[in-house]
Amino acid sequence: MIPAGRQVAGEVCNDCLVGFGVERIRQDFPALQVRVHGKPLVYLDNAATSQKPQVVIDRITRYYLSENSNIHRGVHFLSDLATQAYESTRDRVRQFLNAAH
Repeated sequence: MIPAGRQVAGEVCNDCLVGFGVERIRQDFPALQVRVHGKPLVYLDNAATSQKPQVVIDRITRYYLSENSNIHRGVHFLSDLATQAYESTRDRVRQFLNAAH
């Protein structure tokens, strides 16, 4: 968490995250909508697995429904589609991490 106005890598970050809305973030995770004994689920077993936000579940579902194929290996439509999705995602993560490759 970086306070607004703080310098980050030599630049002032006025749009940086200034706090987390825990309840808002919980809404993104379907499993965290479960109630146990009338109280919201608290999931602390992240070493075994982590809960997925709905956007990840939706994207994985789309992959299995319409793009399920090997990447960089096939010479057919689904393989090309899967490769494009993989490379696009890889590039987005690279940019997010500010990585060279």
